[in-house]
Amino acid sequence: LRSARKEAFQADSFQELGTRSGFTAEHDTFRASVRKWAAEKVRPFLGQWEESKTTPRSLWEDAGQNGLLCLTTPEAYGGPGSDIRFASIVWDEMAYAGAMGPGIGFGVHSEIVAPYLLHYGSAEQKARYLPGLAQGRCIGAIAISEERREGKE
Repeated sequence: LRSARKEAFQADSFQELGTRSGFTAEHDTFRASVRKWAAEKVRPFLGQWEESKTTPRSLWEDAGQNGLLCLTTPEAYGGPGSDIRFASIVWDEMAYAGAMGPGIGFGVHSEIVAPYLLHYGSAEQKARYLPGLAQGRCIGAIAISEERREGKE
């Protein structure tokens, strides 16, 4: 069955709501709210954050309050238990806003760190950290290192 929704190539702009058959009207409503949030809470401050090389904790807390973090985290742990398409909307809209720093940070936090805790953390770790990640009170990060080998730099 073909969707009644426009495909991206049929739209005047890739950012036009209601395009792309993989999304629903619920996704479109969410996209509009994320776009508005990014325009009000992110875009005006990007230069300042780039210069200071930091994103304020208040942005994370605001993102959590607006349901933009840990979208695939189950409700039992403080998330909405949404499908991954909602998370992809946050990535898209942060990119459209030119906010790659916070956008990548939100993605790592929400779709790498939180799922790792969900799948491999103890019950105590899940209860302790996942709600805080979803609310933006805790900020998740990853660290990666490589084994040092003799004679290799």
